[in-house]
Amino acid sequence: MSGAFCRLGGVWDFKGVKINMKNGKTKHASHEEVLNFEYKKPLETLKSISEMFSIPLKTLKTWRSRGELKYPVITKIDGSRRIVVQPKLFASWFLESKCHGVPSIAENKVIYSKQLKSMSEARR
Repeated sequence: MSGAFCRLGGVWDFKGVKINMKNGKTKHASHEEVLNFEYKKPLETLKSISEMFSIPLKTLKTWRSRGELKYPVITKIDGSRRIVVQPKLFASWFLESKCHGVPSIAENKVIYSKQLKSMSEARR
């Protein structure tokens, strides 16, 4: 696994995660450091997880509705409508399931060739 964009108390950019620390300095982290990150709370709301990892809330809800993100990562508390997420389990699920690498420049050119072509024609 070598590439994802997520944020946890800072910005990660993966090729060895890049974390903006609280003191303003940037640090590269390994998967182990990401998985062993110390969270302030044992349970977080979907909204706070989406902010931590810079993932749109709608994306998390889509993963949940598809059944990709389920118990034990997500838990419903009895007597409450609130759905909570266990951050450590979410981090490991996210790295295993969703972080499959960053496309190379050549792969990006293939993916975006039509867009690049129309942009170059517009510049003429």
